[in-house]
Amino acid sequence: MAARDAPYVLVAEENLLLQEIFERVLGDAGFEVASVGDGEALIAAMKARPPVLVLLELILPRMDGFECLRRIRAEPALKMTPVVVITALTRDDHFEALQPLGVLAYVTKPFSPSALVRQLGELGIRGAPT
Repeated sequence: MAARDAPYVLVAEENLLLQEIFERVLGDAGFEVASVGDGEALIAAMKARPPVLVLLELILPRMDGFECLRRIRAEPALKMTPVVVITALTRDDHFEALQPLGVLAYVTKPFSPSALVRQLGELGIRGAPT
């Protein structure tokens, strides 16, 4: 379990099993993690408590990940939040549509949770020592 002063990561993922995996793996890596299951909940949660990082699935109910990114980038208090997309969408046009929206990284499913933690570290995003 991550320390209370750990960097706060918000996960937007509809799949409850994947939410649990993100929470466990990132928690073990020293992050404080919260999950939401739809796009509207993501925006509300970000406004309530801005995270240091968002992990975003593109296929979400109530507001897809593309629209979430547009709204995040339009909101002055949130626009600089790093976003890593983790999705099953693999077409080049999906990737290209994300480029102007400032995505830090694009990870396709299936993925290795431990490799994700390593990739975040390479991007300069690290959890607190546990």
